[in-house]
Amino acid sequence: MECIDQILERGGLTVYFQPILSMRGRALFGVEALIRSVTPGGEIIAPAQLFAAAIKEGKQLELDRAARRLAIHAFAPLWRIIPRLLLFVNFESQLIDTFNVGNYLFDGELRRLKIPYSNIVLEIKEDEVTQTKQLESFCRHYRDLGLNIALDDFGVGQSSFDRLAIVRPDIIKIDQSLITHIQVNYIHQEIVHAICKMSENIGALSLAEGIETLEESVCCLAQGATLMQGFWFARPAQPFLAKSRHKNRAGG
Repeated sequence: MECIDQILERGGLTVYFQPILSMRGRALFGVEALIRSVTPGGEIIAPAQLFAAAIKEGKQLELDRAARRLAIHAFAPLWRIIPRLLLFVNFESQLIDTFNVGNYLFDGELRRLKIPYSNIVLEIKEDEVTQTKQLESFCRHYRDLGLNIALDDFGVGQSSFDRLAIVRPDIIKIDQSLITHIQVNYIHQEIVHAICKMSENIGALSLAEGIETLEESVCCLAQGATLMQGFWFARPAQPFLAKSRHKNRAGG
């Protein structure tokens, strides 16, 4: 595998979009940007392998910045067609521990493309952030700009309920492990129902991710999920103009 600098220099990143649906509105709510790397020979490099290499090489920030830029540029044509559409962008949560506003000025890309901040959702995994003050500064900065914040993979691992007041999420994404076969798992049904009810009470939307069957979607709807995402609805696919043609450059 090439080093991260080589991948970025030749524009070797590609973005895939997976739809997120609104159950109440019965409409397309947004798309999640999923970054892939393609070798010169056309082989797809798995995201886990790509980001593991970035961590090993100390290039998480460079890769994260390039991925956000690519996602925003690929989203722009879709937003012009559907102005209400939201773009969900994964943020490398471990970088929040060293958060500095000057390192993350990707809002400049939004201004240049005239995409409203309110059309962007930053996905973070708060359990991967060790510095609570940095997490609070990060969320406050982007919330004040007008961006939305989603808690990803909520309900498993080290998910902390006491951090909800710090993050104040607009969207809570319920981890796939709670969704898989939920129709026959009554404990998971109760957990998902509780998360959906809590989300409603604090003014957030609940999103069931990783739905792969009709039965799972029906059960999640019955538990109160307002948004859904998964292979049952659509697999990630490349939008047009998704291939990166931008050379890696500093700034955002």
